[in-house]
Amino acid sequence: MTTRFLTVSSLPPTKLCFDLGHRANSDVGRFGFSPLTPQRRRVAKAIPLNGRRYLFPSKSNHSFVLSSSLQTQTSTQESTAPEQEPRGGESSVLLDVSGMMCGGCVSRVRSVLSADERVESAAVNMLTETAAIKLKPEVAAEAGFQAANVADSLARRLTECGFASKRRVSGAGVAENVRKWKEMMNKKEELLVKSRNRVAFAWTLVALCCGSHASHILHSLGIHVAHGSFFELLHNSYLKGGLALSALLGPGRGKLELIVEMFYFPAKPLFFCDGPLRIEATSTGTNSTIAKIVRMHCIHARYYIGTNIFPDVLLNNIAGPDGDPLLLSLKLAVDVLVVSCPCALGLATPTAILVGTSLGARQGLLIRGGDVLERLARIDYIALDKTGTLTEGKPTVSSVASLAYEDLEILRIAAAVENTASHPIAKAITNKAESLGLSIPATRGQLVEPGFGTLAEVDGHLVAIGSLEWVRGRFQTRTNMSDIVNLEHAIHQSSKGVTFSDYSKTVVYIGREGEGIIGAIAVSDSLRHDAKFTLGRLQQKGIKTVLLSGDREEAVATVAEAVGIGKESIKASLTPQKKSEAISTLRTGGHRIAMVGDGINDAPSLALADVGIALRIEAQENAASNAASIILLGNKLSQVVDALELAQATMSKVYQNLAWAIAYNVVTIPIAAGVLLPNFDFAMTPSLSGGLMALSSIFVVTNSLLLQLHRPDKLN
Repeated sequence: MTTRFLTVSSLPPTKLCFDLGHRANSDVGRFGFSPLTPQRRRVAKAIPLNGRRYLFPSKSNHSFVLSSSLQTQTSTQESTAPEQEPRGGESSVLLDVSGMMCGGCVSRVRSVLSADERVESAAVNMLTETAAIKLKPEVAAEAGFQAANVADSLARRLTECGFASKRRVSGAGVAENVRKWKEMMNKKEELLVKSRNRVAFAWTLVALCCGSHASHILHSLGIHVAHGSFFELLHNSYLKGGLALSALLGPGRGKLELIVEMFYFPAKPLFFCDGPLRIEATSTGTNSTIAKIVRMHCIHARYYIGTNIFPDVLLNNIAGPDGDPLLLSLKLAVDVLVVSCPCALGLATPTAILVGTSLGARQGLLIRGGDVLERLARIDYIALDKTGTLTEGKPTVSSVASLAYEDLEILRIAAAVENTASHPIAKAITNKAESLGLSIPATRGQLVEPGFGTLAEVDGHLVAIGSLEWVRGRFQTRTNMSDIVNLEHAIHQSSKGVTFSDYSKTVVYIGREGEGIIGAIAVSDSLRHDAKFTLGRLQQKGIKTVLLSGDREEAVATVAEAVGIGKESIKASLTPQKKSEAISTLRTGGHRIAMVGDGINDAPSLALADVGIALRIEAQENAASNAASIILLGNKLSQVVDALELAQATMSKVYQNLAWAIAYNVVTIPIAAGVLLPNFDFAMTPSLSGGLMALSSIFVVTNSLLLQLHRPDKLN
């Protein structure tokens, strides 16, 4: 009786998946795999596994963990190295934080958390009202460590600082998540109502103030209107002071509290950090920061220098009826402080990014962060996968060919091997077998090698299905090349009638233990209707495209020709690792790369590219969508162009906002400092400075909102 041995080759970066019969009590072992070269065959030994005999070398530099969980991790350690035990405690906690109203609140929460000696880093999100905290490794390694205790301690500290917080309990049920979501929505509705009331009150105050200033402007233009007791009341200084105080205590109360907190003045009374309290004053009032600012402006802004060089400036109304240089200096100092508020600079980028990402969501683009838009706007190369990206990702079996068996037998055993695989080609084979009512046998010891093929035990024999080279390399019995040529000729003859300009055909081969290759299956997948349009638009924008595929060169070339990609820009028969190497080579050459893919074979390349773009097929999460920076929820290839144009439009708004904010400060600060006063007798008033400051912020926000007018190109 002749005994056949299975040769399993492994590449260092490759992750293999094993299924040992789907038994719940399967043993977990560690085995070393390596190519069986002639020199190493002599030291290899056969190890029985589930009643089968496999060839393994006595030592290996790569090891795989075999289990029934269909997951195997690659290790670079020796197979004899001891296993590392996992840590006993979690190293991160999640808090629900409420009460954050602006970026200052986010910074405050982050600083409070980061100040704790147990915290390594903290990420705070105002929109989701959460704080993710990573603890220091030595804290998690302490005896008796409980992540819950640390989380509760940090939550109490935030609550004491005015941000009501609590620990996020993991494993909460759907009902609990729904309840929290409803609570958050109710809070947001309450905040929205309060905000509307504050805005209405604030604009009422603005109208009263503007009415007073408008009368002055009209009088200066010779238009003597707006007289009467009402306008005289508006001109009353005490009324203006009352309106200003109302604005601070009303709509501006939150900002006032934030300012108070920034200077570490307690908003609540302190009771005493029972004994006597000793306080040491390190500086007097004359040396305070405010006093230094006033003194600096009084001495340098006009008080001693400016008024002596340009004495005529004291004749302006801004210096008062007596031409007081101190009053002039103080008013100009206030003008500079008010007009140079950096709100416009602070709003320039986040407002544009916020509008851009929200607009992308409405267009079916899930964009994971504003930095993604910045990177996408700069790309000059786009790499695309073939199956499921340029094609629909819904392949069907178009023909079956066999050397010695019935076609249905080839399809039956192929479906058995592919029954638990998730690749689109595997689904096509199993769907075809089920549609024909074939009885699919059970399998044992399934092995999936992404980018190559699948292997399993069917009816007592090992069966492999995948690429020609991979299947031939699984068995010692090799099929003659003449038989393989005849098989390829038969599979192509049976596929006549398929228009290859609209379809992509992939051929997979089936091999069985003791026989070698026994048959082949052709799987056809139609091109996406928007593939040619998308590639054309990208090329019009000056972006180069490259096609990376694990399929045969003939099939890849056919698709490339159909969508307009040149032969010099295609790379076929690539493993997932080779795809990653192609991305790395382009990046090393100074190019900025975006990778578009859909499946597990593309995940490493998506993660390695500057921007990874994944198509979401059948509304399912997969390795590609998890590794991608952008997910095309509409599953349309043309959305790649939509995402690119949106990124470019968003970054254009960012640059416009920054240019405006910088130009505004460059122009208004010198004017506020009185540069026009000597020659043109013009000086700003504090109210005008405040209006210009508000106008700069309004311009930035309005310019960002105009991004909503952006519309993607439609498919012709």
